[in-house]
Formats: sequence, C-alpha cells, structure tokens
Amino acid sequence: MSARRGIICAGNWIVDVIQTIDAYPGVNELTRIRDLHLSTGGGAANVASDLAASKLGLPVHGMGCIGDDPHGRFVLDRCVELGITTDGLKVCEGVPTAHTHVMSVPGKSRTFFYNGGANDVFAPEHVVDVLARGPEARFFYLGYPMLLARMDALDGERSGAADALAAATTAGLETVVDLVSVDHPEFAGLVAALAPHTDHLFLNEIEACRALGLPAEDHSPAMNDDLVARLLGLGIRKSVILHTPDTAVLALDNGITATLPPAPLPDGAIRSSVGAGDGFCAGALYAMHEGAEPVEVLASGHRAAAAILQTSGSNGECISRH
Repeated sequence: MSARRGIICAGNWIVDVIQTIDAYPGVNELTRIRDLHLSTGGGAANVASDLAASKLGLPVHGMGCIGDDPHGRFVLDRCVELGITTDGLKVCEGVPTAHTHVMSVPGKSRTFFYNGGANDVFAPEHVVDVLARGPEARFFYLGYPMLLARMDALDGERSGAADALAAATTAGLETVVDLVSVDHPEFAGLVAALAPHTDHLFLNEIEACRALGLPAEDHSPAMNDDLVARLLGLGIRKSVILHTPDTAVLALDNGITATLPPAPLPDGAIRSSVGAGDGFCAGALYAMHEGAEPVEVLASGHRAAAAILQTSGSNGECISRH
C-alpha cells in the first residue's frame, strides 16, 4: 500500500437546496414543500464532506471553483467546519457558485434544476497549478465529468479532464473518476478520452450504458459483468466499480471480480436518495485507501450509502473504520 495518505476531491462544488415534496406536480399544478435543507453538494463536495465528517483521520483536500457570493461562503464555511483544506478552491469573480434546486419525493424520486456557475470555469490549468503547490495525497478524485464545461471540452481524443488526470498521474497520485447520470451528447466520447488516464472508475448502471453507447433503458442485472469488462477494455488502469440499487460489482484489471448486494433497509427508512451514490463512492474509496479487499470495498460503500439514504441531506458522517 502506498505510503502517501489523503484524498484530493476535485470537480463539482455545489450548494444543494433540497426540498422534500409530497409529489412531483404536473404543469401548472401545485405541490407542498414539507422540508427545506441547505447542503453542499456535487461529487467533489459530497465525497470530501463524507470523508471529513466521518472523522477517519484522513487528510481531505478540496479543489475546484466557487463564486464570490453567499453560496460560495457557505461552501468555505462548511469546509472549515469539517477540516477540509481549501487552498485548492478558487474564488472566481463574476460567476455564481454552482447551485441545484433538488425536488425530492421520499422513497420515490428526485429531480434536479442546476446552474453550473463556477463549476463551468474549472480548468486543467487550475489542477496543474494546485498540484505544483501540493498537497501530497494518494488519490486524486474527479467528479463529475459531463458537468464541468471546460473539463468536458474535447479536442480529438483528448479532453480537459484527460489533461487534468494526466497531471495528477505525473504528480504521483492514483486517479479516481466518478460519473453522473446526465444526458450528454458526447458521453461515450468523453469517457473514452479520460479512460486511459483513470485508475479507478465509479459509475452506476445508467452511466455504464451511456459510456458504452448502449440504451440505458435496456439495462438488466445480467449485463453487469459484461459492462464492467467492457469498461476495463476502454483502458481503465486498475478497477471499475459499478453500483446499482440492487448490487455492486468491482472488477480489477487482473480479472478478479467481486459482487455484493446492499443490506435491506427497514420500510420507511429512506428519507432522500440525494447524495447516496457519492456516499457509496466515499465509503468505497476510503476502504480502497486503507488497502481493503474488494468485497470489503463494496461493503463499505453500501454502508455509507445506506447512512446517507436515511438523512435529509446529501452528505455527512456515514463511513466507519471497520
């Protein structure tokens, strides 16, 4: 196991305005908001917050762009509260902090209204600059490609994300990419561009299908082993971790595969599914950092996701050491 310790969480820093509603209304209809919760969100913010809030003794470093506005100050205050270093968070003038209005129907669905703001100016040059100044860490996590405009700029077979990941590799870090379920016209091309620079890829079944140019609606659990094998075939260097509501699969480049379903939750326990996928990633990433076996990596991911599912926020204390 590497002597390096710590995780750099780069990419999406968002303020989530999570509103719990009775039902999603039709056009021109009304629904009641039963609860409103403000939280940091997005791949980088959620994974960093989950790791830091769980008090694991692991250095956690934030990297990305925020606006010079109340939402940006909310992000910085939250990082300071949790002990996430903020040297890699650039405050940008003239653009808002990214924010999302999340409409959540408990146990059923969630709908997102997103303003990309400062996330869309996060660029490879910023990654290079921050890495040149430190910090030393083991993992460089990037979440999410497809929601980072400058990182998603394709130039032939290269992309901004590919350049950022290559810089992290040069700096001696293992690279981790976490995808998002967005309907992007270049989804497969962007994954193909970043794959050769990615050590570990996290994604769900929708993202796996889109990464391979397959209709997401055609997914079935019987496809999972084939999906992870084909994803490794894109050039992913060490592992692919596929998580679905029913199971998770971890496939290593040496042919070893582990599969583990989550433990069932009691009826009515799920309060919101916002951030559960990021919780899974954070829990699994911590176990990987500590050298756990593949099945325990998945078990740690499931435990963290279950903890997030039972809260109204999108991140928080959810990872255990054992």
